[in-house]
Amino acid sequence: MENKAMTMDQLDQVAGGYHAETAVLAEAFGYGDELDRYSTPSGKTCDKVRARLYTEFGITAVLKDTKGIFDTVMEKNEYIDNKTGKHLTHLEVMTLVRKKYPRK
Repeated sequence: MENKAMTMDQLDQVAGGYHAETAVLAEAFGYGDELDRYSTPSGKTCDKVRARLYTEFGITAVLKDTKGIFDTVMEKNEYIDNKTGKHLTHLEVMTLVRKKYPRK
């Protein structure tokens, strides 16, 4: 099996749990410098991501927290469209975000 680095577009589609999903959203909103060396967003960064999704995209985000960076629980975030009540996938959310904030 060949090891290759993922492209940035592939990283947008990652669905690896709370830390990975939230880190990708934080980067898309320009908060990448707030991530620690484990790409773990702080509570303050999570609040910013949650607020941006709500105010700019009409999405309520339930960002799953874990007990620590070494926790093996891989819960995924939940995203709900406020207008329809429909649950969205991380990929659907990232598609909306990248339409407004394309990669530079």
